[in-house]
Amino acid sequence: MKKQLTEEEIISLCKRKGLECNIIGEKVIIETGIGSWYFKLNSQQNISVYHNNYSFADRGLKFVNNYHIQKKKFDTRKEVIEYIYCHDKGFYRPRITSLEKAFRRAERTRKK
Repeated sequence: MKKQLTEEEIISLCKRKGLECNIIGEKVIIETGIGSWYFKLNSQQNISVYHNNYSFADRGLKFVNNYHIQKKKFDTRKEVIEYIYCHDKGFYRPRITSLEKAFRRAERTRKK
């Protein structure tokens, strides 16, 4: 069996990756800014990971209680955190203001 991260190591790794992490009982809850994830500490192999997306509702960004299990299983807690980081990093797009868009258009026009 592969070495598992301790609770302190989980929190430290999440902090380095810019992820918010809370451990409540046997549950590790990770927030990324666009989603919420959790896995259970008592799983030592074939770790199941649950994901809940944020969605856009009539009044803006809203958290929907719709956790679903990921098909992929993980051997270590570190693999789980790396997966979460890479998964949500691929979907996150920083918001660009109208002013920034205008500057970019002007810059492209100037280069032509």
